[in-house]
Amino acid sequence: MTSFYTTGGIRGGKTRMEKFKPRTFNMGFSRAVYEKVGGFNDMFGEDIDLSIRIAKAGFRTTLYRDVLVYHKRRVNFEKFYKQIYNFGVARINLSILHKGSLKIVHIFPALFLLGGIALLILAIFLSPWLLLLPAAYSLLLLFDAWAKTKKIKTALLAVCTSYIQLIGYGWGFFTSFVSKIIFRRKLEDSETLKRIYS
Repeated sequence: MTSFYTTGGIRGGKTRMEKFKPRTFNMGFSRAVYEKVGGFNDMFGEDIDLSIRIAKAGFRTTLYRDVLVYHKRRVNFEKFYKQIYNFGVARINLSILHKGSLKIVHIFPALFLLGGIALLILAIFLSPWLLLLPAAYSLLLLFDAWAKTKKIKTALLAVCTSYIQLIGYGWGFFTSFVSKIIFRRKLEDSETLKRIYS
């Protein structure tokens, strides 16, 4: 999730493509903030929604890089896919609630997914050599992860999780975009979302 080759450096890097927005697992704020802004809304993306509301209320957020944070990650591919899919859904929810919060970088996974589908169709009907593009990308992911971790098993898993991340987020973003932006269906509450997406 922190690789430049998957998220473009939007997560975990020292230089950021967007202003830092605290997430649930590392967020703390004062009573004064709570009294003015309130707590979490009942939705996917509730932590980013709260961070945006805090900023809109005139408060400042700060990232303390030297503070240790323990964050539970999903333990298998299926759970990771569901989490990432919901991130894509949440991004559309946030764009509806907070105009201007959707950035070009948030669209890239959906473009990756649609481009991948187009590439497979072209490879079938035009030339199988086009499949060298995803193969080269996979090797790039593999060597990048191996250079950082020095563990081949971790590097192989990083290739799998990178594709799960891009496809899962892209599909969640795309389906939510079609449903809520094109067909203008209302935002679901989190209980409904949990039944649909878990």
